[in-house]
Amino acid sequence: MSSHTDISSFCRLLYELLTGHLPFEGETTTDMLARIIEREPDWDILPQTTPANIRILLWRCLAKDPHRRLQHMGDVVLELDETLNVPPDKPDVGGPSVTVVSRLRW
Repeated sequence: MSSHTDISSFCRLLYELLTGHLPFEGETTTDMLARIIEREPDWDILPQTTPANIRILLWRCLAKDPHRRLQHMGDVVLELDETLNVPPDKPDVGGPSVTVVSRLRW
């Protein structure tokens, strides 16, 4: 299994844990593969409380263009660690809002 497959699989699982749905659902394996190629996950069903950097992480892991995807699982770990361990005195550096991130498209 390649690093890219590991990242994609992990983020599909994370998406399912957050939403209760697979990012690409289908009645058969063929249907599911077609949806992976043709569609994006439904970003609007992510809980409103999902941190913006987790939304971006999911978007970057599930991007159809392989050049836009994260390249290493270590990058995923850093994002998760930063989300879970935000120091109380961390300055607000801005960044995309949840609304902007949910509207990102490939």
